[in-house]
Amino acid sequence: MLCIREPEATIPPQKVGIVMVSYNAHEMVRMALASVRQAATEVDYELMLVDNASRPDERAHIASAMAKHTAELGWRYVELPRNLGFAAGNNVGIRRFLADPSITHVCLLNSDVLVSDGWIDRLLHAGGDLVSAVTHRADSEQAVPIDYTLDPARCLDAQAERVEPQALARVAEFARRRAAAWRGHAVDCDVTFFCVVLGSAVFADVGLLDETFFPGGYEDDDYCLRARAAGKRIVLARDVYLHHWGSGSFGALAFERFNAHAAKNRAHLEAKHGLRWRHRAEKPLLSYTADLAFALRSETGQRALQRPLLALHERAITAYIDELDARSDESPASWLVRALRGGRGGALNTRWASLRRRAGRLLARPDAAAAAALLGDLDAWAQALHAAVERRLEASSATSMPTAANPAQPVLAVPRHAGARLRWFVRRGWHVVRGLRGIVFFGGYCYAERESDGYFQRIRYIDSLFRDRWRIYIESAALPGRARWYDVPEPRVLVLRVAGSRARRVAVGTLAILAALRCRKVYFHSVLRMREHRWGWLLHLPWLRKAVDLHGAVAEEFRLLGAFHDAVVHEREEFRAARHAGLLIAVTQAMQDYFRDKIRRDLAAEFVVCPVFPAFAPRAVARPPGRPVVVYAGGLQRWQQVPKMLDAIARTIGQVEHRLYCSEPQALRAQLAPHLAARVVVESKSHEALVELYDECHFGFVLRDDGIVNRVACPTKLVEYIAAGIVPIVDSPRIGDFAQLGLECVGLDALLDARLPDEAQRLAMARRNLEVYAKLRQARDRGAEQIVAFFGGQRSRTLPAPCTVPRCDVLVQVENFEAGGLENVVLDINEQIVRAGWSLLLLVHGSAGAAVERARAAGCTVICRDFEAGAYRDLLRQAAPRVVFAHYALRGVDECHALGVPFVQVIHNLYLWFDAAERERFARAARLTWRFIAVSQHVKDYSVARLAVDPRRCDVVHNGVAVQTLRRVRLRARRDELRARQEVPNDAFVFLDVGAINHQKNHLATVRAFAQVVGAVPSARLLIVGPCYERELLAQLHAAIAAHELHRQVRYLGAVSTVHDWLELADAFVTASFFEGFSLAIAEAVVANVPVVAPALGWIAGMSGRRGFELVAPDYDFGAYRGSLTALRSTPRFERDLAQAMIRVARAGERPDLSEAELQELDSRHAYAAYLRLIRSCSEARDALADSVV
Repeated sequence: MLCIREPEATIPPQKVGIVMVSYNAHEMVRMALASVRQAATEVDYELMLVDNASRPDERAHIASAMAKHTAELGWRYVELPRNLGFAAGNNVGIRRFLADPSITHVCLLNSDVLVSDGWIDRLLHAGGDLVSAVTHRADSEQAVPIDYTLDPARCLDAQAERVEPQALARVAEFARRRAAAWRGHAVDCDVTFFCVVLGSAVFADVGLLDETFFPGGYEDDDYCLRARAAGKRIVLARDVYLHHWGSGSFGALAFERFNAHAAKNRAHLEAKHGLRWRHRAEKPLLSYTADLAFALRSETGQRALQRPLLALHERAITAYIDELDARSDESPASWLVRALRGGRGGALNTRWASLRRRAGRLLARPDAAAAAALLGDLDAWAQALHAAVERRLEASSATSMPTAANPAQPVLAVPRHAGARLRWFVRRGWHVVRGLRGIVFFGGYCYAERESDGYFQRIRYIDSLFRDRWRIYIESAALPGRARWYDVPEPRVLVLRVAGSRARRVAVGTLAILAALRCRKVYFHSVLRMREHRWGWLLHLPWLRKAVDLHGAVAEEFRLLGAFHDAVVHEREEFRAARHAGLLIAVTQAMQDYFRDKIRRDLAAEFVVCPVFPAFAPRAVARPPGRPVVVYAGGLQRWQQVPKMLDAIARTIGQVEHRLYCSEPQALRAQLAPHLAARVVVESKSHEALVELYDECHFGFVLRDDGIVNRVACPTKLVEYIAAGIVPIVDSPRIGDFAQLGLECVGLDALLDARLPDEAQRLAMARRNLEVYAKLRQARDRGAEQIVAFFGGQRSRTLPAPCTVPRCDVLVQVENFEAGGLENVVLDINEQIVRAGWSLLLLVHGSAGAAVERARAAGCTVICRDFEAGAYRDLLRQAAPRVVFAHYALRGVDECHALGVPFVQVIHNLYLWFDAAERERFARAARLTWRFIAVSQHVKDYSVARLAVDPRRCDVVHNGVAVQTLRRVRLRARRDELRARQEVPNDAFVFLDVGAINHQKNHLATVRAFAQVVGAVPSARLLIVGPCYERELLAQLHAAIAAHELHRQVRYLGAVSTVHDWLELADAFVTASFFEGFSLAIAEAVVANVPVVAPALGWIAGMSGRRGFELVAPDYDFGAYRGSLTALRSTPRFERDLAQAMIRVARAGERPDLSEAELQELDSRHAYAAYLRLIRSCSEARDALADSVV
């Protein structure tokens, strides 16, 4: 009998109205719109964009994009006549959607986000009356750290109005991993409204956003308070991730972020609800705690997805706590003393390290009671963290000297009498500076707001050379929002500001002198700084090490401005510097030559040429079609010839588009003719924003006049132009050294006469100019080494890295890191370590090649620097690794042993090339090595017999390969296509020989054996792939090919990034290598199911007799061999046996056909699990020791 069930009550279909409010920043808006459109969703939605009175040029771009979306999707677009603010702009959209009965939910979405597939579906699935997502930029517990980077300048396809697929894929991949790891993870908490979904019914009970909060800020706090009072549930869906371009950052401490509007809004919030708004310093920890609590309840399989994401949390919080530990003392003075004495390892950091270790143990071995205790301790610690920050905020009012206008009570009791106050300050100051070891710089610090100024860009670069020591900056300029007499803007940087009242100037100036006397190293950024407060007298002290960076021809600049008295005064300072400084630094060779001629007999200082400029990746790419864009980015000084530039703009406004960027746009607009004001972009941009805009520009104005100021200069903007592929437009080509270096530029007359190069010509000029950039960079690096040598003593060989050393769990060090089997193995091992959730730092002591770029592209932090014991010890202290893995890199074992850091050596081969002295050095290092890893039993046996390796401390861990990737090769789907591309006949039998051109690989024997094969197998071909390390051997190889008349059958193809395509077109793999540790190339061939012909060496010897393997007895027993590497020679017997083996393989056509179990043994994830066990063992031993100390 057929039973028909009564229909259940149907759930009405859901439809979401998305409201987005825009205000300028058209690129961000367009990317947000495009990402919503590109994201696949199940739920139906409509989108309304409300433009809050953007500037006309910005609104034009936004309207154009919306016209496309509106025409194709029916989206709505509203332009407001004036800026109503964030709340009112959203209310416009909310009202429109509430009037539509089909809309069940409203989503308020920021216009600077990127969304991915399923974002809105997962938000609706989370339940709750208000639901939000997590992101990497939020000042709340919604902040989660990420492991990818995006360049906004590379994300928008402006022609198609879509987000570039590669960029969106990065966001989507992270969102997918987050969704899989935290599926169903939703918590009740207040949320920020960068993205929030609200049921339409919520507005009936709670109302709209409060428009009093103008232009924005705290309206989301207000709404959450009102919603909770109305009984609504607020949910944070921690399995939904959106990319947010917003200005905040995870772990950033922004105590001074509130402007006047924000302060007014906060006051309104507090008065409206009768509460005190709290700073959110502990929110990153609460975000981690929420994820950790969910992970501790999760199944073991899901926990494997969660651990790498928790590790991101932990690394970010560690950096955050480092900052707080340096800034959260009882008073500014005591904090400053402690910061200068060490900075790290405070109470907060020590407690966090213990909590982190407990979390790691519980994730490995869950225990409900211990988990509850840990979560309770984390909550308590979060409150302690909040209290520490509150103390810091309360103390901040005392960081300036008290004045009549500011009678706030200082934390420390300061004497009232002026003389007593000065003595008190000097005593306190000496207490601060006596622990300093570093350099005193007379010149302003390069704060973010100064980064577009070439003077400060030079200061930033010089600063990067000395990150291994304290840098004390003495400056006189007062910056808005920076009124304190001191600042510590980054680790190991102290800024002393000699400004304010006379008493304050005297007090801080005295402290500056004490710092200079203590450090005994001073660096003047321009003779202008010598004149300020008469600091130049320090040059007369013989025991100081003194450098003066000329920056420019200062006296000549004053003469150009008509300030002749200032010219004479500063010329005297130039002569003082020449007589008494130890080092003068010029920006060009032309400047050095000019000053040598000017000063002549008074010159006692050494000269260095260092053309410093900001470093960013040089590029010269084609510009989109359309009118050429001419840019100017610089100052308004007299020698920039601004009137001449504006005249040129007026005469060419119909031919080209003009964009002008300077720090004083109002002053520049005032000089423009009225009819030009609306047609020329005149703005102020940050340096970061300028770099992004450069990709849209074809030419750049550099109209400096033909005077001595210009002839000796190295204009930062000119260097930026050529690095960005912008061709300069000049009035005079006599600019510094550029003409001699081969700069290609366009004369101003060519612009005026409409004779600009076409795009092909312009691009060719831009690419040739990159050679000029390379020469400048070489000169800069040489000069930097000389500057470091002058100040560094024993560090003269080591140029410090231009970045601080991050903490890591694992330090991996290598010597050369260019291209080859060892590099591939190291990269694969590193990938497995990072996937397991351990943080990793790669240190390269020798030459760096393509492998370094591959490591960086994979997201690995890489530091390249020569080895120097002191610098290495500093790196170990800063990075604090749990273990060091050394891949053929012995240096540093003494320092690791002294600091108690386990040093693990990975032995990749038979180190047959060692002479007696190198074997003794290795044996000595072996005594201090914690563990050894040998890549095969063959390597272990040799190392024990010849290199004094203790067999009890040596594990055999063979290398692995990417089995899943190589499965595609096994299918041979692209074999014919690849052969056609390489002009290899389909019926040819192709032998592939992979290996670097060096003595070990013995390619000559392969060629000679192949000469015997072609008679029996006429269709045979031999392809040799690998980088060349020995040119003489390559010449011999080509000679052998010619001697046997094999130029049609044998080809050397050089280095390749991957051998996978070559394995797919090959029929067999062959090698004649004298010895091998664990050949990655052979392993890849076996997994790709390619037959192998090889000597019976290492792990492959165990395959003797198996189908698809033809193994030949080697010529040497290396356990007994005592000769040198270069003395090795193949015998006729070996080459004959190798040829016969190749013939048998060609005729048999059999493949290895390894079992699934055998393939998994070779998989890198299985093979390198031993490294992870070793890290865990070492880490647990150190944690146990640390816990016992705590």
